[in-house]
Amino acid sequence: SIQQDVERSPSGVYLQGKFDLSVQKEPYTAFATALGDLCCRASDILGRAAFERFQEETIKNLDSLELHLLHGIIPSMGLIAPEKEFRADFRSSIKMGDQKNRLHYGFLKFIRVASAAFCPLVFFLDDLQWADLSSLDLLQVLISYQENTNLMVIGTYRSNEVNPDLSKMIEDLRLEQQDKKAPQQLSSQGFNRQSFLSKKGSMSTLLSPSEELGTNVTLTELSLGNLTAKEVKCITMDVLSLTDEAVAAPLAQILQQRTHGNPNFLRTLITVLYDDSLLSFNVETMKWSWDLDEVEKNSFAYNVVDLGRRAIQRNASKEMHHLLLCVACLGTICKEKYIRLVWKMSSTGDTSESL
Repeated sequence: SIQQDVERSPSGVYLQGKFDLSVQKEPYTAFATALGDLCCRASDILGRAAFERFQEETIKNLDSLELHLLHGIIPSMGLIAPEKEFRADFRSSIKMGDQKNRLHYGFLKFIRVASAAFCPLVFFLDDLQWADLSSLDLLQVLISYQENTNLMVIGTYRSNEVNPDLSKMIEDLRLEQQDKKAPQQLSSQGFNRQSFLSKKGSMSTLLSPSEELGTNVTLTELSLGNLTAKEVKCITMDVLSLTDEAVAAPLAQILQQRTHGNPNFLRTLITVLYDDSLLSFNVETMKWSWDLDEVEKNSFAYNVVDLGRRAIQRNASKEMHHLLLCVACLGTICKEKYIRLVWKMSSTGDTSESL
């Protein structure tokens, strides 16, 4: 996988963040998760000397306001750089729009320092269709920022749920990749891609001439649809070690009809058919066998929700099942300390009331 390939490098880092519909109004959640993970793992990945250099570069490159704003988004930022002496009244004197720009510039500078320390640095951002507008603005500038030479960003989204903001960002990146004009300098008001060419702010230019938004974007788009009938047949033959297409075809047809080529559903359904002894391996003949009529009759009794529930119930104890139900209330990503807290509450019977 990409993650394994990246982490084979001594200083390679693969960071993951996921946007969640339930917290869509909270900005930068995926970035906060990914960069928070980086802050927690940095010392183990880099070693003492390189980690200290990373800390020094971060402190040197970010000013007190930028560190203050990042600490508000990434609690574990303190592991890399403590907050500098900061006047609270200074923040209140800055307009909200300017604060957002300074926060974005702080993100850019921190990621630039990180991409120099970690090579390669890969961001995987899932469910972009649920990303807030501020995150999309930051993502677009991050991708376009020429100083991040060791950075790769992978974003996934559901093509049938694309909102206008995400659609516009993708189209802008496509146009930027095609644009052969000279890079444009970004002003203090410039993190909104629609306005950065014309607006001028009261603050000095955030990016120096050597720090530009340019046309160096390499955009690769992959459409991941459902598997075709031919692909399902090939997978069936591979999983069951079959060489005769005629033998595999009837079973593959049932699997295709039931799953519509959904890869996860297909894998899970094959596993469930095996667990229910509808697929069995004969050790004497060293071949797989199945009753096609039974498979057809039973496979249509399953749906995605039932298969997911069965997998949890089959592999988890009653206590673990209860813990998963409780932790699910905390969102798609949960820190270990919170899991331990929920487990402690669960063992004392206080979970339901507290949640």
